[in-house]
Amino acid sequence: QKAGESEFSFVLIQIGNRIKEIRQKAGKTQDSMAEGPFPIDIRNYQRIEAGEQNITVETLFKLAKKLDCKMADIVAI
Repeated sequence: QKAGESEFSFVLIQIGNRIKEIRQKAGKTQDSMAEGPFPIDIRNYQRIEAGEQNITVETLFKLAKKLDCKMADIVAI
């Protein structure tokens, strides 16, 4: 295991939890994240929420648009 890897995994989980929290407050489903403008692949989205996938700036931008929030709101952990 690389130095800091477990810390990074923890951050990914925290961001995933934050995204899930914002999505639920917005009354959206995981499936809705793959629909409409700024779609995100559902499998990727599920892995992001589970803290299993690194998030790109592009995906962060799409999430903020889909969830009607600021990018900073997503990473405020």
